[in-house]
Amino acid sequence: MGVVIKHRKDEDLSVWSLTVPEQRFVLGIVEGKSLTDSYLDGHPDVQRDSAAVGGSRMLARDKIRQAIEEIQAQHMYSAISIMRSAQREAARTLVNGAKGEPLHPSVLQAARDVLDRTGVSPKVVAALELRDGREQELDDILASI
Repeated sequence: MGVVIKHRKDEDLSVWSLTVPEQRFVLGIVEGKSLTDSYLDGHPDVQRDSAAVGGSRMLARDKIRQAIEEIQAQHMYSAISIMRSAQREAARTLVNGAKGEPLHPSVLQAARDVLDRTGVSPKVVAALELRDGREQELDDILASI
């Protein structure tokens, strides 16, 4: 059925002004479902053909599109936060390896892969691997990522 978004007074999002079926539609769209399936999430008793029309009409409404955009923006912020956290952990792993901590080679390679796949330059990765505690602080290196 989908998740029902609960109202939080400290948030001023247009999604809070939506009905439960509208919220379910919005969440369905954000989750990547079709217009029809998203409409059916909030209106389970509707025929599929009618749901296709209802989904198109619902998406045409400004408050629905705004709610979708707000949730997508929140998800993007969360994804960026998670990526930055993964980068920091990978960087710490490489620094610990450079300091002589016994780490399996696959752990070090996984850390390099995380940094590579998240767009960290090879120069920064090399600096992390050569860091022996006398160079710039880890936070300074991470700030350059």
